[in-house]
Amino acid sequence: MVRRKKDKTPVIIGVVAGFIASLCCLGPVLLVLFGLGSISFALSIGKYTWLFLSLGIIFLIAALIVYFTKKKSCNIVGFKHHWKTILVTFIIAVLILIIIKYWLATYLAQLVYR
Repeated sequence: MVRRKKDKTPVIIGVVAGFIASLCCLGPVLLVLFGLGSISFALSIGKYTWLFLSLGIIFLIAALIVYFTKKKSCNIVGFKHHWKTILVTFIIAVLILIIIKYWLATYLAQLVYR
């Protein structure tokens, strides 16, 4: 019996896209935690949430297009065939964004701002 190797690329794409999208909340905390910036500078990054979310979405779309182009299925038929992969990648990106933004950043902020 031959086992087929699972392709982990969509999972990695989702994790990276979620991390990029959550930099608006995790970035300021890490800057202050490591002493690389002041609190006022770190808090000013928060107004650019739209930029980090947009970059995360752009990275997600671009990475999926490159991934499907290499698989020679970057057309409507290929996307219809791989809709589960696209959905899983998107869900992982959103879960990573939620975990980092609302759990990890909050936890680290409590440690930093005490």
